[in-house]
Amino acid sequence: MSLGIADLSHIICVRPSFATAWYNWGTAFLAQRKYERALADFGETLRLRPSFTRAYCNHGRALIRKGEYDMALDDLNKGLEKDPDLTLCRFARGDVYFQKADYQKAVEDYTIGLARKPNIEALSRRAEAYEKLGEKQKALADFQAILRLAPSDKRALDGLARFDN
Repeated sequence: MSLGIADLSHIICVRPSFATAWYNWGTAFLAQRKYERALADFGETLRLRPSFTRAYCNHGRALIRKGEYDMALDDLNKGLEKDPDLTLCRFARGDVYFQKADYQKAVEDYTIGLARKPNIEALSRRAEAYEKLGEKQKALADFQAILRLAPSDKRALDGLARFDN
């Protein structure tokens, strides 16, 4: 069942302590790129239910979108402490490490996440991290794996083209 923002607003008015409604509201605002609002809603989720692991991950993802990587890393680490298998946090933390040019840590998080949940976007980012580390064969293998799944993927095609030069 998919609820709209108006539905969630009604649920929160009727039951303001319902953490899942706040989380879903935050997720909706994150998708709409309303990061401040999403951060507030994920914050309320965590105030109501500090064990809500995905709220840490999405709070961190909103901070990533704002370019606040150190704060995002704190949230993502908290989420992964609570659930080391949560790929949402794993891929997002890999993105933070990539942005901070810590490519080895990015590769580690992408690899762990990909083992649990294959994802073309994360595979592409891992290929780029391998490329930054100078690990050409691993980058090529990832770009080729992407093209087996999505033959017209522009990032993979561009990545292979960089190695042909």
